[in-house]
Amino acid sequence: MKKILLTTAIIGLMAVPGFADSHDNDNGDDDMVTENGDATDTDAEVEAEADAEAEAGAAVDVADLSADDLMGADVMSSDDERVGDVDDVLLDGEGTIESILFDVGGFLGIGAQTVEVGVEDFEILEVDDELQVQLDLSEEQIEELPEYEE
Repeated sequence: MKKILLTTAIIGLMAVPGFADSHDNDNGDDDMVTENGDATDTDAEVEAEADAEAEAGAAVDVADLSADDLMGADVMSSDDERVGDVDDVLLDGEGTIESILFDVGGFLGIGAQTVEVGVEDFEILEVDDELQVQLDLSEEQIEELPEYEE
């Protein structure tokens, strides 16, 4: 009888490491661990990050664009709100884009004022095959800009 209990105990102890190796992590965290202990992203997380980057848009170098390319492009605030579209583009002496003009405020064009934003305050993105001007200014900051005068 002692032999059976001892044998059962030994077999039981040998099985414990096997259970530890096959334990599933059911806490919803599906990160994989590399040999050195670092966590890696799962395929789903990597794909979600790629989708978010694609949705945000790819940056386009302003130097690669003409004024015509930007005309009519959506202008977005730093809050990701559409605040207008590009009405005109100002160029420097070398023909490089220096700033954009667009209307803010008003309703259906009545009471709107034209404002200028310099190239240092925006980034051009390509979103769904369309160019978009992403400002580094909030909607409130944009509404406080002085009216552009020629």
